[in-house]
Amino acid sequence: MKIINTIMSNMRSKIKIPIYKPQFGKEEIDAVTKVMESGHLSAGEEVDKFEEEFAEYLGAKFVVAVNSCTSALLLSIRCSVTPEISCPSCTFVSVSNMIIKSGKRIYFTDEIHVGNAYQLRPIPVWDCAHEIYFQKNFESGLFCYSFYPTKLIASCEGGAIATDDEFLYRKLRLLRNHGMERKGFSWDYSVERIGYKMTMNNIQAAIARVQLKKLPELNEQRQKIVDIYNKELELTNTSLHIYPVQVEAERRNEIMQKLEDEGIETSVHFKPIHKQPAYVRMMPNLVLPKSEEWGNTEISLPLWAGMTDKEVKHICKKVRENI
Repeated sequence: MKIINTIMSNMRSKIKIPIYKPQFGKEEIDAVTKVMESGHLSAGEEVDKFEEEFAEYLGAKFVVAVNSCTSALLLSIRCSVTPEISCPSCTFVSVSNMIIKSGKRIYFTDEIHVGNAYQLRPIPVWDCAHEIYFQKNFESGLFCYSFYPTKLIASCEGGAIATDDEFLYRKLRLLRNHGMERKGFSWDYSVERIGYKMTMNNIQAAIARVQLKKLPELNEQRQKIVDIYNKELELTNTSLHIYPVQVEAERRNEIMQKLEDEGIETSVHFKPIHKQPAYVRMMPNLVLPKSEEWGNTEISLPLWAGMTDKEVKHICKKVRENI
């Protein structure tokens, strides 16, 4: 065990610029402490306030807060009767998993939306896990957000669905909490639908509320970092969450190792879902050239508010030297 701990410690000590670093401060700590001291840790007032504030920020009529974007996607997909739904292969596997778990057939598209929002066609459900996507008219769909610690609004997990459709809003509120509708007394309820336990808790909401207030400033910092990357690397990326670069497939592991040796952590977003064993068994002959090329050549560089200009330019220098 000591040997393993030593190896892990040495690996961590090499990383001077992590792929992501949530910007939590005293405000988030104080917000969590307040919830802990109140004794009301589950869904409650903090969740209600976050829903109101996030809806106002987006310009949506309604927000339903849940425990993850995965849950947001599952509940949203369940609101559709469409039997077959599309999903890009280069996205996180939670999306395709939720399509299948909803009892739908899935077909993969050969499109790259990494770091940006996209629609699960033909249903009006949008995966906005990688950006705070604004829509002038939320009546046109259900927009699913993520508050995973690495996302633009970071929390200890969490998700939300934004919509202008009051009928869907009320349906989603039931589905997220066992399908229950409370009556006059705290112990009295009726089960109107067969639902799930997917409520956001007050700790998640308290952190997200602070992060929401900080979002304009944090996004301004992220945009500055993206602008430097684009100028130094001669690219035109727009995402404020993931900064991808393409390298030779045969050299990707070598390049990532060299950057790690320089103290720069990198990652890959994403390995094509249709090439994963569980999906190969379902559709063994599927070929998606763009997705497969992306999955073999993409490297994600560090991108988080708080990075200095010097750090970003240092990363660019090392990327140019090694690519």
